Amino acid sequence: MTTGDLNVTAAELMADPSLIGDIAPDRVPELLIQVTSIAAALAARMPAQNHNAWNDVSATGDRLLDADEAEALTGMSVDFLRRSGAAKPWRVRVGRELRFSYQAIQRYIRRHAGRE
Repeated sequence: MTTGDLNVTAAELMADPSLIGDIAPDRVPELLIQVTSIAAALAARMPAQNHNAWNDVSATGDRLLDADEAEALTGMSVDFLRRSGAAKPWRVRVGRELRFSYQAIQRYIRRHAGRE
């Protein structure tokens, strides 16, 4: 068989990519449309993840606190939370907003529990 003699389907190409060399050049656009359509349909079925959600506990298992909530949880001033290098691991930028990771603060509290 010479190049371009096979009437290969998109499913056959997925199963055996070595068949690409046997596809007639005039069939390439049609197969690209099929493969792209399949890829788009699969992408649409992926669960959406909103990485900009401030309080989306389900996506990361974490909750992002505003400065007042972090202040109440830690007992540290808002100024300290915003400026101190010690609080840097807790800070999360969401656009122009500054939030604080609840989980990171809890880890800090557990590590430092009992210290004075």
